[in-house]
Amino acid sequence: MSRIGIVGLATMGRSLALNFLDHGINVVGWNLEQEVAHALAVERDDDGLRVAESLTSLVAALRGGDEAVTILMMIKAGPAVDETLGALLPLLATGDILIDGGNTHFRETQERRERCAQHGVGYVGLGVSGGEKGARFGPSLMAGCSEGEWETIAPMLQPIAASTDWGHCVQRVGPDGAGHFVKMVHNGIEYADMQLLAECYDLLRFGCNCPVSEIADVFESWCSGGLQSYLLELSSQVLRKQDNEGGALVDQVLDAAEQKGTGRWTVELALEFGVAIPSITAAVNARVISSMKAQRVQLSAFNPMHSEVLLEQEQVVGQLGAALLAARVCVLLQGLQLIETASAQFDWHVQMSSVLKLWTDGCIIRSRLLDQLIPVLERDNRVLALLKDPVVRDLTHVDWGSVLASYECARRPAPVLSATRQWLLAIHTASLPQNLTQAQRDAFGAHTYRRLADPDGPALHSDWLN
Repeated sequence: MSRIGIVGLATMGRSLALNFLDHGINVVGWNLEQEVAHALAVERDDDGLRVAESLTSLVAALRGGDEAVTILMMIKAGPAVDETLGALLPLLATGDILIDGGNTHFRETQERRERCAQHGVGYVGLGVSGGEKGARFGPSLMAGCSEGEWETIAPMLQPIAASTDWGHCVQRVGPDGAGHFVKMVHNGIEYADMQLLAECYDLLRFGCNCPVSEIADVFESWCSGGLQSYLLELSSQVLRKQDNEGGALVDQVLDAAEQKGTGRWTVELALEFGVAIPSITAAVNARVISSMKAQRVQLSAFNPMHSEVLLEQEQVVGQLGAALLAARVCVLLQGLQLIETASAQFDWHVQMSSVLKLWTDGCIIRSRLLDQLIPVLERDNRVLALLKDPVVRDLTHVDWGSVLASYECARRPAPVLSATRQWLLAIHTASLPQNLTQAQRDAFGAHTYRRLADPDGPALHSDWLN
């Protein structure tokens, strides 16, 4: 009988424990606050569940037979992981495996893997997506580990993961930090997807004066076509929720979105690796600006930017739906380009089609769109193949000008839609004005330039000011 240890039985750890038990995998759980662990034992009266009073007793309960001890850590990323690692390593033997299922920075995963290797212990960075419900009934799991470690843990992870016609939504995406890197990019894409829906809601609400209930109807209608996605369905349900005091509950929510950091990591690493992800960057910035509530209120009173123009709802809905789908395609492309670049740099050999298959169910960014893009990447693993594919070309060929003009007319911000349009325009422009930029750099700082006719030739310097 397979068994796994789980350290950390809060929301996600508890849900995964119950999921393992549902699939006949015994669980030995431990939590720093023992009452949390005992509450789980009371909730689930199962012979397959055992609550350990200490990490020592947890490892002892897992030890037996020829099977290696496998422990899944579902604890807050950061120092807590290092502390737990320090406590567990002396208790483990060669061939045992630790799995970090938190939102950990991939470089920390790489470092911890090296630390564990010195003790002969395997270390897996496991990206877990799907939230509490996904963890309970079928998450998307992105593993970074060796092929040998994957052979050991796959029989336990495959049964609990979501599955579609593309297979189980759990895979080894690459070695060491690859799993956590892919999960980080997933979260960056999630930031942009959420902001895109917020921008659609905003234009309909304040540009068309559309009641919240009707916006929910629009989102629901979009779900029946190519725009179908988990976040769109969720947003429709959120908009329908009524406040106990009357009216839509969303109208009573403070317009200041928080963030835990994975979006910021995505932006920082994109800059480090030289990959343009302006849509994701704009989404992160939108949350930052939203947190400036007091300043926004003051500036709105000082310099009002309201519009009295009322947009025609039916026309806006059609154009907006097409732009939303096009923008989501572009956001995915930006995220995949970042994964592709990191994969090349770290020699991970990530298969782009496999990444999209992992995201077809169980995760927050699952959508019908992925089914259209997977076959293209199965034929050619390069993101460039998607950019040159006729399906992608047609999906992104929308009336961007009219859509963005509607936002300008309504005086409502559209940071992700705007950034996406400019990215799409720039990458399809053969001649950009950075010839002037480079000439300026050479003029004030002697940074040199290369001639257009000889791009691989020698670096040149000219005396531009005389």
